Amino acid sequence: MRNSVAIAFILALPVAAVDAQESASWLRSRTLANALNPRISVLGHVIAQSGPTRAETDLALQEVELGLQSEIDPYGRADFFIAKPHGEGVEIEEGYFTLTSLPAGLQARGGKFLASFGKLNMLHRFERPGVNSPLVLDRFLGPEGLVGTGGELARVLAPFGIFTELSYAFLQDLGEADPEAEAATATVIDANGNTATVPIHEEQAAAPRRARDYAHVARARAYSDLTDAANIELGVSGASHQPTGALHRRLLGADVTLRWRRPEQSQYRGLIWRSEMIWSRRVLPAEFDAVSGAFVDDPARIDRRSLYSLLEFQVDRRWFVGVRADYAEQASARAGRAPTRALAPFVMFSPSEFQRLTAQYDARVRPSGSTDHLAALKWTVVLGPHGAHPF
Repeated sequence: MRNSVAIAFILALPVAAVDAQESASWLRSRTLANALNPRISVLGHVIAQSGPTRAETDLALQEVELGLQSEIDPYGRADFFIAKPHGEGVEIEEGYFTLTSLPAGLQARGGKFLASFGKLNMLHRFERPGVNSPLVLDRFLGPEGLVGTGGELARVLAPFGIFTELSYAFLQDLGEADPEAEAATATVIDANGNTATVPIHEEQAAAPRRARDYAHVARARAYSDLTDAANIELGVSGASHQPTGALHRRLLGADVTLRWRRPEQSQYRGLIWRSEMIWSRRVLPAEFDAVSGAFVDDPARIDRRSLYSLLEFQVDRRWFVGVRADYAEQASARAGRAPTRALAPFVMFSPSEFQRLTAQYDARVRPSGSTDHLAALKWTVVLGPHGAHPF
């Protein structure tokens, strides 16, 4: 009996070895060769800027970003980006897992990520064309973009031969608020009779309890080739966040991208024209004085719009020139639209895909009619295999 058990065990060893070999065969595939050796990259952005005020004149290592990316197994991958912005603490800019082989052709990701809204929102701030971001993104989507923690489902279709992608995200919130919005303040008098205006700390909203208290983001985009050298992409995006007893936000975006690049001169000539428009609706609650409790202002519904148009032309293998026009209204100003207009031409020199030098001039016409003039130089350096951004 013992001999029979031993013989059966010995005969089973090759089968077990084959099963183990097959289950681990994905480790040796070319596409998953880095499963046990993640791609590690470091990005650094040095910016020298001169503006009309001392706050807008600076020379600093503006941000350092560490990227960790790898396939987990044949069914998913992980992407983490840890950033250290100038003057701020270390933060996880993005950190999410992606499932690429779900039924019905679906793809899902979960964690903290830049939501699929518009075109440039999916790019990290200092990876966008030019030195700074369009005003519409900073004011309507926040300085760090429309980023949140949650989950997203996406599906790629090809009706009538047209590449189409649909996505829906369920997020904790819609990122940071408008950086130019007026902060809540109160006037206080100290023991000596001096009057001072101080900011008020706003308590965070209660934890979400219903589906409407979370943020919902959806996007549809379609891509088609026009000729062998030109293609066009159209997109529509929407976002909604209506938490109980807090600021309500709704966003609607539309974007168009036209690309031209002759196949025989693909490394030396190219043109990209991109435009985005965003409509914003915010429902502001009634305002009360934080000290006296007196009524200050009625609830208000603020409807605003902003847009930018960007043209970038590759004139040589290493040289690019471009110009961006901005129109941005105040996203949450009760008094009026207070639009800011800007024109920003730029020149970029890219000796390789691992570094770029960008010089930009920015003329901004403020709501008051005055014009601010800014000049900036950005040097971006990449160490290691930094993953490609969404097309």
